[in-house]
Amino acid sequence: MKLSTLTSFIVTTYICFNSVAQASAPQPVFTPAQEARIGEIAAEYLVSHPEVLVAVSQGSSQKTESMVTPVFATPILTTSWLA
Repeated sequence: MKLSTLTSFIVTTYICFNSVAQASAPQPVFTPAQEARIGEIAAEYLVSHPEVLVAVSQGSSQKTESMVTPVFATPILTTSWLA
């Protein structure tokens, strides 16, 4: 009796968790055709407005420099033999 109860519990738990996992799987927001068209529109816009790419590149470079400079500058500024 205990074995069948335990088996029933395990099977029921598995079914519940399996259905919850399937229900919580994210559904795609766009169809593949819509995604392709969005990509085409974005590419057309960027070709027509290259200043957007320049601005993004400059912003990315500034962010990278602000992250890298302190990492290299700190050991140099705190080295005692330079003082």
